Amino acid sequence: MLLRGKRPSMSKDESLDGYSNRGTSSSSQTLANMVKAFIGSGMLGIPVAFAQSGIVLGLVTMIVVALLTEYCTRLLVESKLIIEEKTSQNLTKPLSFQMIGHYCLGKFGYYSVVFFLLFSQIGFGSAYTIFIATNSNDIYPFLQDNLGASVAIWVLLWFPLLLLICWIKDMKSLALTSILGEIALAFGVVYIMGYSFFHSSETREPTSLAIYSTFPVLFGTAVSAFEGIGVIIPIHDSMRHPQEFRKTLSVNYIICFFVYCGFGLSVYLAYGSFLRPLPTITAILPPTILTAVVKLSISFALLCSYPIQMFTVFEILENELGWVSSESRADKYLDIERNMMRAFVVTIASGLAVLVPNFQNFMGLVGAVGCSMLGFTLPALFYWNVCPVRSISVKIGCCSIIIFSFVTMILSSYLNLVQLFGSL
Repeated sequence: MLLRGKRPSMSKDESLDGYSNRGTSSSSQTLANMVKAFIGSGMLGIPVAFAQSGIVLGLVTMIVVALLTEYCTRLLVESKLIIEEKTSQNLTKPLSFQMIGHYCLGKFGYYSVVFFLLFSQIGFGSAYTIFIATNSNDIYPFLQDNLGASVAIWVLLWFPLLLLICWIKDMKSLALTSILGEIALAFGVVYIMGYSFFHSSETREPTSLAIYSTFPVLFGTAVSAFEGIGVIIPIHDSMRHPQEFRKTLSVNYIICFFVYCGFGLSVYLAYGSFLRPLPTITAILPPTILTAVVKLSISFALLCSYPIQMFTVFEILENELGWVSSESRADKYLDIERNMMRAFVVTIASGLAVLVPNFQNFMGLVGAVGCSMLGFTLPALFYWNVCPVRSISVKIGCCSIIIFSFVTMILSSYLNLVQLFGSL
């Protein structure tokens, strides 16, 4: 139950779960959209993160992150509904995460959301680039031996294609490749789990129940995997029966939890501490043709996800710059300006990948900072501000979330940075 004070009475279909009949998606369709949005490449870092925390401490961390992320997601939706109730006569379009921040905390709230959305999405784009370049470097070792190729060189080689796909402005045209990417990712994950089960004895090292010195590393990885708060508001708006939102959200997190922990624990139990120094999970695979196919499959999945991750960045920047679609603005230079801006963003993301060529710790750092702010701190701050009655339970709940978020963010960021610079 949400920690909240009373608010004006509403009809049954206008409770926490929103106004009735505002969308067209059924609960099963909404659940499918949630699972599709949440389960993705973030899970690739979980087995190595389990090797940093141990079995029991890792499971406890995953449970806490899952429960807290679900709770804060509900806080954000609750804040949105309170704002809609107060300003229903003045709303001309659905509320976004940024608009909720502006209503609650003014420009500070608005630009906090904008900053951390840009930070996390560009960070994920950089992490994807690191993974693709690292696997390319492993697949073609003759380039390392004969031409001195490195991860940085592969980032530069992939740059033109990354830029080209980010110049696609109609996301609908990426629908098919997105589906193919999800299939490719599922194939890679299933193969890694199967290979771990049948071949682990060759390199297996001891497992641990708890590793206190490095377990906060898992926090950043887990938050980056579970956090999907940026897509929750449009998903909620699309529901035909929003009163079923709570149940659907809970089922989504249960599915995500078992998928993530199933993958992470199965690989960790198979390889133990052997995973700890690995830059990517695919490093456990031997240098065979089938391994090359698996690495190419996962790289293809990340390549398909790259423009989708970056689309949020482009949308925010184009909105802040006051650029509208070329169909509604008679400016022959608009498309050139938009393409130059997109090229600049992709250059920044690729530059970060060159400077920090370590997927595991970079992904954890992005999760610890960007995703924890978006998933925990900001929803709690927004709800604190907009809640009609700040009861003791609301104050304790919101303050506890904010303190927990900052403490874990600092610990996880510190350990990821130490490991990151130690690997350079």
